Amino acid sequence: MKPSEEHYGCLVKLLANDGQLDEALRIVLKMPSPPDAHILGSLLAACGQNHETELADYIAKWLLKLEPNNPGNYVALSNVYATLGKWEKVSNIRGFMKEKGLKKIPGCSWIEVGQELHVFIASDKSHPEKEEIYMILDLLGFEMYHANITLCTVPIVIQET
Repeated sequence: MKPSEEHYGCLVKLLANDGQLDEALRIVLKMPSPPDAHILGSLLAACGQNHETELADYIAKWLLKLEPNNPGNYVALSNVYATLGKWEKVSNIRGFMKEKGLKKIPGCSWIEVGQELHVFIASDKSHPEKEEIYMILDLLGFEMYHANITLCTVPIVIQET
């Protein structure tokens, strides 16, 4: 079987998430065709989690050359710099995005309960059961914290405004 780009993407993501960034980069560089933005984005995100500034800069240049008008790529790079505490670079990226008129499309999630579909958009507080939802999320976060369960390396903070 000849590996597809999806196979390479999965392998790169697994290696990168395990902290094996050198091996993940080696796979990317030896792929039979150039990597897509998803593969590079996975590697970029892992750079932030593993405090790999130089590799993050290298991957970011590659990614932004591939998709210079994709706001998600700039946000991803900004998130890496924020994780690394490089606040001046975060500010520069956000300023550049503003200059170019690039705006990140808000995230969206949904869940179907019975026959009813509930849609949630980032920063939207209009759901009629928002109080109960946030209370349950806080409770789940508390339970996970005390059970020592980690789903991601960046703490999730839910705030109502």
